[in-house]
Amino acid sequence: MRVFLVEDSRILAPHLIEMIEGIPGAIVVGHAVDARTAIEAIARLRAQVAIVDISLRAGNGFDVVKSFARLDRAPVSIFLTNYVSAPVRAAATRLGVDHFFDKARDIDRLIVTLTELAARPDMRNGSDG
Repeated sequence: MRVFLVEDSRILAPHLIEMIEGIPGAIVVGHAVDARTAIEAIARLRAQVAIVDISLRAGNGFDVVKSFARLDRAPVSIFLTNYVSAPVRAAATRLGVDHFFDKARDIDRLIVTLTELAARPDMRNGSDG
């Protein structure tokens, strides 16, 4: 399973990458700290899963997820954020975000979700389905 991480925290990003790569079948194919770089790289690297923070150095996670509409095959979108208010969750739902996790409380749930995704036949070996 090809995972792309969009996270601007220099402290959190390496830990997330390590956790993700500890999941059998998962590999982090890229990492970006801003929306523009993420949008280009997710398309180029054909990520199957995109873990996206909402607040970025430039742009935001909503910009990143909106760009998926232009892709032939959109990655599974996961928001991992500190911005967990009801209006933000509602905006994410309207945008079609597949999963929404709170950085402070839901890391374990994120790992469980990624483990389940990695076990899917269409995610094995970076296949396109």
